Amino acid sequence: MNLKQSILATKQRTEFFKSNLDLNMQSYSTPQYLSDLIRFNSKLAQSQFIEYRFKNHPFSYSKIIQLIEWVFVSMGCLISKPVFKIHSKKVSIYLFYYNNVNLFSQEKLELLMNYLGEWFGSEVELHITKLSKPYYEAHILAQSLALKSYKYRFVRLMSRLFRKAHIYKPSSIVEPSLLSGIHVTLAGRTFKQKIIPRKTVQRIQKGSMSQFIQTARYTGKTRRGAYSFTVILGHLHS
Repeated sequence: MNLKQSILATKQRTEFFKSNLDLNMQSYSTPQYLSDLIRFNSKLAQSQFIEYRFKNHPFSYSKIIQLIEWVFVSMGCLISKPVFKIHSKKVSIYLFYYNNVNLFSQEKLELLMNYLGEWFGSEVELHITKLSKPYYEAHILAQSLALKSYKYRFVRLMSRLFRKAHIYKPSSIVEPSLLSGIHVTLAGRTFKQKIIPRKTVQRIQKGSMSQFIQTARYTGKTRRGAYSFTVILGHLHS
């Protein structure tokens, strides 16, 4: 077959398929086409419950958080509540810490990381950020107040806190974050508190709670009974 014959044969096949296609499209109505396109599939419409089974661990997340707190307390540190991010191949843990004594140990952190890696069964990354002052994070401040309550009464404790804390007005330049206000509530009686009838809750606030608000609570117990510090921090962000 020469080139002229092959071109002629190609044109004939093209005309044949075009004519058949026009006939099929004329016999195929638009409502029928739409009904076939959105045809109801009962199997896909049924509700499905997919269950994934992971390795059972003897500890819960609360136990893991408690273990992390114990390790940092042994190094003289107060920490924020850890934040866990679970990825496909690794686990990332984010937290803030504050310490005023030089007991930080890299060996203890490595032992903690190895244990957490065995518990999660994957690689663990620990992202820690040191704070220069305890009043920059609500949970750390609540723990710090609870520890100092064994030495100072509530009024003196708050006066020392407000004298040291740098609280800025909302109109201040924010770079990158500033403290705008502190609210502290003491429920119950600490070690140094006197027994005052019908007065078990004390509150004090300085500054304003604007933009970003962070809340934390720490509960403890002394021979006078249980007590709790509730801390609310207001932050300004740019």
